[in-house]
Amino acid sequence: MAIDRTAAQALINVQNSNDIFEQAVNDSAALRTFRTVQMTAKQHRMPVIDVLPTAGFVTGEGNTALKPQANVAWANKVLEAEEIATIVVIPENVFEDSSFNIWEAIRGRIAEAVGGILDGAVFFGTNKPASWPAGLVPASVTAGNVISATDNAGDLAADLDAAITLVELDGYDPNTVYSDRRLRGNLRTLRDSAGMPIYNPSLRDGTVDTIYGLDIEWVRNGGWVPSGGTNVAPTGARALVGDANMAILGLRQDMSMKILTEATVGGVSLAETDQIGLRVKMRVAFQVADPTTTEGGTAAFPFAVVRT
Repeated sequence: MAIDRTAAQALINVQNSNDIFEQAVNDSAALRTFRTVQMTAKQHRMPVIDVLPTAGFVTGEGNTALKPQANVAWANKVLEAEEIATIVVIPENVFEDSSFNIWEAIRGRIAEAVGGILDGAVFFGTNKPASWPAGLVPASVTAGNVISATDNAGDLAADLDAAITLVELDGYDPNTVYSDRRLRGNLRTLRDSAGMPIYNPSLRDGTVDTIYGLDIEWVRNGGWVPSGGTNVAPTGARALVGDANMAILGLRQDMSMKILTEATVGGVSLAETDQIGLRVKMRVAFQVADPTTTEGGTAAFPFAVVRT
């Protein structure tokens, strides 16, 4: 007798979709560190200050004294939720014959895939939706917040310090460095003038690596593009430095899972071929808050890139 929907649901707990989201948070540097807002509609408008008020000394005396006038204006940043999804198709016989928890085996890979798609889009603009802004790396290049490998004669410590300074000069407080794990070998050799390491790797669970007091978040899901992608060619991104609070993710729907038994996936009928489809999706938006600052003015941008 064929396995019906009820039998399939007995094998796979729908509530595991929450577990996928929790694991995706662990696997995605963006979900771990960016500011998140809950969205109740596809679009969410986020006002940021565009024109700063000014002040000055009062001129004149008595009733004729004139007080300076100031103007303040805001601009809207629009968060628009877009869907990330995947369908994993598994033969019913595999469930029947398997001696281990198949769902447990594939859940981590699904979370990693979702995290990789999200991180690639927000950091490099890889396959990003048209409604999203440019990735943080190409946007940093456009803003002029770039440190090239030749700027400090190949001194990585000086490059990172210079990138931190660029963000500070724009009026933001950098708190995070992003890269992939291939940078670790270069960081371990860095020393200050007294010969002490400036890179502090985490020594226990629940802590993060740091350098110059900034957290280091490793993009370990395939979303980091060492070459930097076409938007920052010919040289790539070695690291990204910035204020993670200024990168916003809007969560329209954290994560949902649906069991498909009667659908057609990729031209194949699941019912006719005795297969089960596990559809996982989330709806998420991305935006960068780059308000006008006193130090950086209207051209301020909260991230800077260290190029290879």
